[in-house]
Amino acid sequence: MKICVNIIFIVLMLPLYAGVDYNSEIQPIFNSRCTNCHSGSDAEEDLSLTSYNNVMNGGDSGDVVIPYDHANSLLWQYINSGFMPPGTNDLTDSQIDLIAEWINEGALPEPNEPMVGDLNDDGVVNVLDVVLLVNSVLNGGSADDYPQADVNGDGTLNVLDVVTLVNWVLYGDDGACIDYDGNVYETIQIGNQLWMAENLKVTHYRDGSEIPNITNNGDWSGLSTGAYGDYNNNPTNSETYGRLYNWYTVDDDRGVCPDGWHVPSMGNIQY
Repeated sequence: MKICVNIIFIVLMLPLYAGVDYNSEIQPIFNSRCTNCHSGSDAEEDLSLTSYNNVMNGGDSGDVVIPYDHANSLLWQYINSGFMPPGTNDLTDSQIDLIAEWINEGALPEPNEPMVGDLNDDGVVNVLDVVLLVNSVLNGGSADDYPQADVNGDGTLNVLDVVTLVNWVLYGDDGACIDYDGNVYETIQIGNQLWMAENLKVTHYRDGSEIPNITNNGDWSGLSTGAYGDYNNNPTNSETYGRLYNWYTVDDDRGVCPDGWHVPSMGNIQY
């Protein structure tokens, strides 16, 4: 059965993960330029800038930081206009930009590492993340800008990330056996060992390097590197029975098995 799915592609912005550290990057700015006036019981406008909690508590004017919205945050408006600090002790452009970046990332107390696959940063990997990833791939998104979108960890955003993320949504990634190409394998528990219940059919090593495909039977004997073939040179057979690999592929340090899996040792077989 073939299922045709029509997807409406919409332009969506991927959220940035929080990379600015308040304690090491933001608080030192306040300490050097702001706390002479904004500290202690007599702080100007009852606004203390001596700690993260004090900043977020605001002052007489209410909240001075609106997470994810630097332009409407009083703190940024004051320092950007030169109203604060008073006199000629203005913050530098780079300091102002850093505070804006911190606010736009959510004004968090510490950096927040992204969860792989959670592109909209809502704590759940689902179809919304798939839509965001597809749009990112189509619009030339970069793994450097959106590391949570690089699902297979090869440093590039492409259709392989989409396939893998779809499989995560359908089957889950907790203990799921999914190879670099996005193929999902049935597994079987034997004693305390979890085995793949299907033959491998991946065409890439675990780091994303391609495994050469050999179609001429006479070429196999002269190889000294990894390669794979399809039975009768028919890729359709591999969908059912898996692919055929030489020992060089199996023994390659880059790994041919899905992440977290390995070729069985003699000890595993004799168990």
